[in-house]
Amino acid sequence: LERPDAAGAGSARSRAVPTGGPGKAKTCDVFLSYCWANSQLAHANGQVPELKSKPGADPRALAAALRTAGHSPWLDIEMLGGGSGLFGDIARGLKHARVVVACVSSEYAASENCTMELQYALKLLKKPAVVVVVGEDDRWRETVVGLLTAAHPTVDLSAMAADATGATRGAEAVAQEVKAALLKAAPPPQPVAPAPAPPPRAGGAPPGASAAAVHMSQAPGVGGGGPAPPRRKKKTPQQENGLQRKRQSGSADASSRAAADAAQVSLEEEADADSGNETDDHLPLGGGGGGGDAAPASTSLAGPRVGDHVVSKYVSSTYYPATVIAFDAAARTFKLRWDDGDSAHTEQPFESVALDRVPDSDDVGVGSAVIYKSGTYRFHGRDNQPRFRPGTVTAVHRVDRATLGLDADGGAPGTLTLYTVQDDEVSSKQLDLEIGDLRVAGNLMAALDAQLESWGGGDDLEQPAESAVFDLGA
Repeated sequence: LERPDAAGAGSARSRAVPTGGPGKAKTCDVFLSYCWANSQLAHANGQVPELKSKPGADPRALAAALRTAGHSPWLDIEMLGGGSGLFGDIARGLKHARVVVACVSSEYAASENCTMELQYALKLLKKPAVVVVVGEDDRWRETVVGLLTAAHPTVDLSAMAADATGATRGAEAVAQEVKAALLKAAPPPQPVAPAPAPPPRAGGAPPGASAAAVHMSQAPGVGGGGPAPPRRKKKTPQQENGLQRKRQSGSADASSRAAADAAQVSLEEEADADSGNETDDHLPLGGGGGGGDAAPASTSLAGPRVGDHVVSKYVSSTYYPATVIAFDAAARTFKLRWDDGDSAHTEQPFESVALDRVPDSDDVGVGSAVIYKSGTYRFHGRDNQPRFRPGTVTAVHRVDRATLGLDADGGAPGTLTLYTVQDDEVSSKQLDLEIGDLRVAGNLMAALDAQLESWGGGDDLEQPAESAVFDLGA
């Protein structure tokens, strides 16, 4: 993941020369999460043009101190390049680590990639964390990073690193917190011993057959040993071409929703005949049968699954309600069925689609990208269809409910949290909204993880084949 992306400095993390391999991530007990802009070593190597922290508060140097203390840290420049792809290497490192050391700063919080990594580790994997402050200011505390890490033990390495002695003391303090966290953490996953091969059944295997052949003859669906598990068939070129034609059809003559909104016209409703049953070789996404059989996500950050109701981008800055009917894991795009029956713009990238669910309070902070409710529209003869727009949270404040007249109407006493949202395109449009009016896009690492788990990808988020499509008709 590109570390200094939002901080505006440096090259992508994927450009670093990796020295690790695909198996090393599983031996690391501590995952080191940091922004390259806060590393003096990254700056010295020309990977970032400007250093954004004190030289003594370098996360990469902290990795060496953790090794000296007997820990085994996962560091990106050593572990990336294991063959699972960028997401695979990082996700595997996080899954097998027992503690996450989050080196936080305003640059870290401004990076979408760093924030995504932290959310995946702390909120979805439930990893214990040690927070190490390496930045030069406290603006990160108002962001999602600050909300997620508020309850975790913290070492202010930046404050201690005024000189070499202070930096050493700070590194030792971090090592002690990591040791304490490891003692409380769950033990590392133990390998499961393979089950012994069952004895040959009556008739056995042919003379000279290997033990493996005997074992395979007893497997479900092999040699009459029981029903075979579902298997994903590879699409033929003809199926692929047919799928592509089906995806492209209908958009040229689809009515413009923007024009319909402006003219407030009533159009004859068309049923979208495409229900996602393009072929019978797609797997359901999310572990259940297609549609509503999948278990509900524990948080909106897990991202939409096939069958979920979502709010998605249509064109430009307009977002509308829809249902996910397919997910292309290779392209990382959703195929949608709009609530109003429109057949245009039904394929949207992952980052443009949000689960239609109120986010948790620690999912939204200053700097968070959100989708907010912005009135209603009329289309296909349907009135009061909700519309949404993209924005960015610029402030979070709490007001006394009584000042809003809520107590007089029987509302709960206390304070109400409001989020000041700046519209991404209309600079003059700024609104104070409750969290119920907001939606957030899912965490891509978590979504791919959940989807590929159901697809059979294990704990490695390897890039799936082009035909790895999950749909509602599986």
